[in-house]
Amino acid sequence: MQAYLFSKAKWYDVKGKKYLETTYKLYSEDVGIRNAWLNWRQQERTHLMENIIYNELVRLGYAVDVGVVNVESRKGGVREIRQHEIDFVINQGFERIYIQSAFAMEQRWTPRSCRLLPSPASRAVIIIWFIVR
Repeated sequence: MQAYLFSKAKWYDVKGKKYLETTYKLYSEDVGIRNAWLNWRQQERTHLMENIIYNELVRLGYAVDVGVVNVESRKGGVREIRQHEIDFVINQGFERIYIQSAFAMEQRWTPRSCRLLPSPASRAVIIIWFIVR
């Protein structure tokens, strides 16, 4: 029997439809051990929520990657490329589902209005802890 402290999630270029070879993102297999190892210092709810969602998706048998999207914009005639993260890209056969976790949201937002998705027809889910009114 083997036990692991961390899981690796590969970075997936959503618009380029390929895996990035450079880095990966680590998730703790047990958030309690993670907290103890960090001496209870980094208790950000957003990071814990993301880690718990990742563990649950893996437990349910999904292949889970982290999405990255390069968004190009122009400011004052200068071209700027910013990299954005989609928390999870779930691979289910030939279909991909994009999942974004948010601890709190102040406004109504739909995945369809997000310019990070490869197309408006992409399946997307937002997991929210609570809505601020």
